[in-house]
Amino acid sequence: MNIFADELSFKLAFGAAFACVVACALRAAFLMKKAGRGVLNQQESELPALKILRPLLGIVFYGAVILWLLSAPPARYSLDLPSSLRWAGLALSLAGAAFIWTSIGALGRNYSAGVALYDDHALVTKGPYGVVRHPVYVAFILVMAGGALVTANWLVAASGLLLTALVAILRVRPEERLLAARFGAAW
Repeated sequence: MNIFADELSFKLAFGAAFACVVACALRAAFLMKKAGRGVLNQQESELPALKILRPLLGIVFYGAVILWLLSAPPARYSLDLPSSLRWAGLALSLAGAAFIWTSIGALGRNYSAGVALYDDHALVTKGPYGVVRHPVYVAFILVMAGGALVTANWLVAASGLLLTALVAILRVRPEERLLAARFGAAW
């Protein structure tokens, strides 16, 4: 038996990658609390469309992940991917998690969970923000793309990528308008 092709190995690896993403979320909450921001109520600063779409797609995504983790999902959800591609997906997810960690760290006290700026918000142009305008969104797409490969499950893939792509697509313009209004040419 090849342990590197065993489905349980992929499930454990996916769980480890998911734990890394959870650690990033906890870091974000810690940084906001440490900065005296409390945890910004995401519902207050969330876009109306995402107040509906995120929970709905989240239910599908997390349901598909739980189904994949706890059982052998029906073959109709499975993708026939080589083990090497699935392990590459793990590397992609972990790289995405590291990019989330670094991006949130670069934002520090400026991080918010929704589309919002603080009164003393500073424009961050160093670290990942010196290379990519929206690194947290890019990183989450990497995590989801990697997760799609690791799970080899089209329902996980479609719901996860759709969820992160919609969040990015719907939030980028409002965020850019806020940042341009506050920071002008520097943005």
